[in-house]
Amino acid sequence: FLPLFNKYLDELLVPKRAIREMEKSPNPSAQADERKKIDGKIAEITERYKGDFLKIITPQQYAAMQKAEREFFKKVLSSYLEKNNK
Repeated sequence: FLPLFNKYLDELLVPKRAIREMEKSPNPSAQADERKKIDGKIAEITERYKGDFLKIITPQQYAAMQKAEREFFKKVLSSYLEKNNK
């Protein structure tokens, strides 16, 4: 499980960083368009790995993993934003 999960996270790192960089852009219209593209890329990566995960874990475990991942990234982003706003 961990080698697959680490590979999955490595692929997600690029679009997640792009979101962080995009949010620094002063052009809100460009941000919306770019965010849509990045979200599509994240969805594509997630869908590509879903089948591999479901060979190893149950659908319930996969759903719990997705939820935990979202919550983790929210906490990391919140911490990052809090740190940079001080």
